[in-house]
Order: sequence, then C-alpha cells, then structure tokens
Amino acid sequence: MDNRPIGVFDSGLGGVTVLQELKKILPNEDFIYLGDTKHSPYGEKTKDELKKLVNNNIRFLLEKDVKVIVIACNTAASIGSNYYDKNYDIPFISVLEAGVDEVKDTDENILVAATQATINLGRYQKLIKKNHKDINVVGVACPDIVPAIEFSDLSKIDTQNIVDRYILEHSDGGFDGVILGCTHYPIFEKEFSKAIPSARLINPARRTAQMTREFLEKHNMLRLESDEYTSREEFYVSGDINIFKEKIERIFEKKIQNIDKIG
Repeated sequence: MDNRPIGVFDSGLGGVTVLQELKKILPNEDFIYLGDTKHSPYGEKTKDELKKLVNNNIRFLLEKDVKVIVIACNTAASIGSNYYDKNYDIPFISVLEAGVDEVKDTDENILVAATQATINLGRYQKLIKKNHKDINVVGVACPDIVPAIEFSDLSKIDTQNIVDRYILEHSDGGFDGVILGCTHYPIFEKEFSKAIPSARLINPARRTAQMTREFLEKHNMLRLESDEYTSREEFYVSGDINIFKEKIERIFEKKIQNIDKIG
C-alpha cells in the first residue's frame, strides 16, 4: 500500500469537479490540489506556454511527494501523454483520455466543447478518430466560459446565454454526445443540457476518478484503510487565496480549511 497523497492540478477551480469525483470513489485517500489561478485561463496559451506552466505545476506536486498526478485540465492534457511520460517518472491520469474513453462504439456524431487551445491542439479529435475511425467529431471553442466562472459573480450574469452562444447552433446537428472538454464546464451542466437536450452530456471527471482507482488497485498503491483515519485535502493557488476560497465555497458548497498561496 502507498499512503502518499494524490496530486491534482488545473488552471483554476475547474479541477475541483474532478476532485469531487475522486473523493467519492477514493474516500480514504489524501489529496493535494493545485489551482494555477495566476495564469488562468489556460485556453488562451500557446503550446510552449502551456508546457512551461505544466512543468511548474508538476514540479510543485513532486515536491509534495505525491504518488500519482491527475491532470484535471483538458488544455494541459492536450499537450499529449507522450510529453508527460517522457519527461517525468511518475504516473499520470489524464482527464482528456478519460473523456475519449466515454465515447461509445455506437456513436456517430460527437461534439467536443472545450477551450480554444484544446480545440486548436486537436488531441480530442485525434484520439476519438483513432478509436472510432468512422465517427464524426466536431470541436467548438467556448472561450468565455472559463473567465466567467473564474472572474465573475455567477449570480449576476446570464449563464445560459454564455453557453447558448456557442452550443445552441449545434442543437439540431444530430449529436449523440457532447464532451464537456474543460473541467470548468460541468459547473454549467444544466445550461449545456438545456442548449442541446437531445445529446447525452459526457463529464470526463467521473471516468477520470474510475481510471485513477483502477490504476491504484492494479499497482497496489491504495492507501491502507483505517476506520480511525480521516482523509485530508490541501489546496494551493498561485493567485488570490480569498477569491479562490470564496468561489469554491459558493459554487461547490464546500468548505476549505487548508489553503496556501505559492509562487
């Protein structure tokens, strides 16, 4: 057994949607969450800029002696698993590859809603086509969603309109599924469902959690279970702590106790 924590990183608070699913399926594990809020959103970055930010995130988590790193950011995962595996000697679980894994053999048309960088890098499209040769994959960038969640008071803006301006035009496109290809997007899950009601919504966070548990079980890396132990979370952000804390507590109704600023 391996009692070290699991590392999770994202450009901001979106990765908490993944953390929530991880905690459901791995209730005995400790987690260290890093939100790089200072450099959010990642969706506007170039590939080289992303690599630099990702390297900083990984080095920080390695210093915390994590046993596995969950890439809870589709844009960061768009760099490609080969980059991570080649440069670091630690297991990675990718939210993007989890999303691809949720596409069914019977699907004919899939819509990928993601950041501009994720769409431009094309990894979702490439992997889906690799696994399902005849499938039609359409990518749509939704650049205003992440900034709205990270920097706006959601109670004072029309969240449905933000989603509709990107998704509504695809509602009659005969899509079997819509991949929420950014970990922020499940926060607007109701809005996506209303914009394209005929398609099933694919939230890669759930499959990411399953893949993480499967990996830990396979390699005998689960935390040693104890009835007396209470799992622990640590949060780190590169930007304003108070804004991050207030956002998490309002959006997820989740109290944060252990939070520090880095950098």
